[in-house]
Amino acid sequence: NLTDLDHIAELAHQLSGGRGIEPAVMAAQLDDLIANADGDDESQARRIPSDDHAVQIMTVHVSKGLEFPVVCCPFLPSKGRHKVNSDQVIYRDDDLGSRVLDVASTTKWSNDTHQTVEDRKNRARAELAGEDARTAYVALTRAQHQLLLWWPDQRAKGPAANTHAITKILVGSRNEAGALTPEVNIDGVVTRDLPPAMSCLAPLVSLAPDLIEVGEVAINESRSRPATGSAEPRNPGTVDTGTVDPGENFEVAELDRELPRITRRWSFSSISNTDEESRFDPAVDTNQHPGDTDEADDTDATGGTDNDAETKGSNDPAVAEPIELPFAALPAGGTFGLLVHEVLEHTDFASANLEAALSHEIQRQLRWTPIELDAPALTVAMAAMIRTPLGPQFGGGALCDIKFGDRLDELSFAMNLGGDQAHDDGPMTRTMTDVGEVILAHLPADDPLRPWATDVAAGIFPVDLAGHLTGHIDALFRVQNHRGETRFVTVDYKTNRLGSPDRSARLDDYHPDRLPEAMVHHHYPLQALIYPVATHRYLRSRIRDYAAETHLGGVAYLFARGMVGPGTPSAPTADGDVPFGVFSWAVPPALVVALSDLFDGAP
Repeated sequence: NLTDLDHIAELAHQLSGGRGIEPAVMAAQLDDLIANADGDDESQARRIPSDDHAVQIMTVHVSKGLEFPVVCCPFLPSKGRHKVNSDQVIYRDDDLGSRVLDVASTTKWSNDTHQTVEDRKNRARAELAGEDARTAYVALTRAQHQLLLWWPDQRAKGPAANTHAITKILVGSRNEAGALTPEVNIDGVVTRDLPPAMSCLAPLVSLAPDLIEVGEVAINESRSRPATGSAEPRNPGTVDTGTVDPGENFEVAELDRELPRITRRWSFSSISNTDEESRFDPAVDTNQHPGDTDEADDTDATGGTDNDAETKGSNDPAVAEPIELPFAALPAGGTFGLLVHEVLEHTDFASANLEAALSHEIQRQLRWTPIELDAPALTVAMAAMIRTPLGPQFGGGALCDIKFGDRLDELSFAMNLGGDQAHDDGPMTRTMTDVGEVILAHLPADDPLRPWATDVAAGIFPVDLAGHLTGHIDALFRVQNHRGETRFVTVDYKTNRLGSPDRSARLDDYHPDRLPEAMVHHHYPLQALIYPVATHRYLRSRIRDYAAETHLGGVAYLFARGMVGPGTPSAPTADGDVPFGVFSWAVPPALVVALSDLFDGAP
């Protein structure tokens, strides 16, 4: 625990740059770090109190000065064996007393006739061989108790034959004290045949009979590298000759347990993409938001608008006069959607000078956003969106009525899925079909999303829920609803363009009665259920006496292009009038709790 705490403190120090920051900001930064964890970043890998009992893989250079109980050396360098290229002739010249980089390695030097081309290459080759020997010395002296050494095949011919540092150490000529002689001649000694190979190692064994043992180990030669091992106990420093026994019978090992192969990392997009009918739908943009399918990619981010007209009409009787769509002249696509999300995340909706706050944030985001757009027009459009009433769930208020203290932005979550846990009647794997059945059990018969839930229960998502589920919630708001009750509403922003691509967009494309169809087209109802489950788990760990039926306020999807300001028309619903562009879903709290329990692996 202390190791984890030290690690978190170190990461927090890096995130803050060593500056003092508010706890809420630090918590948000750590949440973002968790949600976007990089498995290749060593600084994020969980640490253990000590590496003493861990298997460590490192270069010989890094291991210098360290010791380990058991050391395996499968790959040791052999620079001296290789041909020295013309750009690698580097050596120390004793006559000059300095190192030489030969830039004319193929030319005879006129002022020093004894240094021929081959002589200079031999000097460079000798330096490489010396480096091999030094590296081998470091590798072979790291073990405390046992060293396992792979001896490579000797297939080189010519001057490079039998010059590998390990070969010299094992079978090189030695003087009476056992030291290797300067001139090592091992030509013809090394062989792949077993008896000569074992006999040539005898002089080395005789130097340390109690430490080195030579024996035969059967291996499978069809594999790319030999496997070491023996049925008998082995002494430290065993040398395996790597000879194959033709009479050896190999058997396939059998596991005595089942491996959990269904566990994986899931997200809304990875689940929804398993629906083969919509998986390759070009209207779905998978680049808008990390981990989520979020935006309609109807045009490139640098061009294309809803239409060329300045004013959008409507065929809906709730719209008496044509109403301008502020987003009409603005682009669409993933990059634009991400820009709008970033601006909303960092803007104070309740600012006394909303336009100035938006303009400042838009300009800041445009510094590193690859998109061309009319910044003043985007300022006007987003101001209209923020001032649009949001309906009964928000007590008739708008985003501009929500203060920073009543909102949380970009909540990242990771939920464990207990679908592979065992119960009294055996392992119980939860599927998306089970999710569909739970939804159907809680939705009213007249709910417009019930047909979609029927499809989920029929198996449109062939997914086993095991592993963990991740995602990002755009915003969580604490508001008072039309009954004066304080509730927490989960919100997602959408910049999707709705309506037919064959005509100009109209305001009635964002009529509340038409939004369920747009939601189903992108499988957003699944997202709109996963997010409240994450909200439910978050709130129950933060609020004393938490109760889902008391604190959960449902879901709202805000389609920005249909939100045209305080004058946005509304349509009547069972709970009251809901403005255009707002998909308001009073998700039954019992459904949220049931789904949370199902994700936990409950029956």
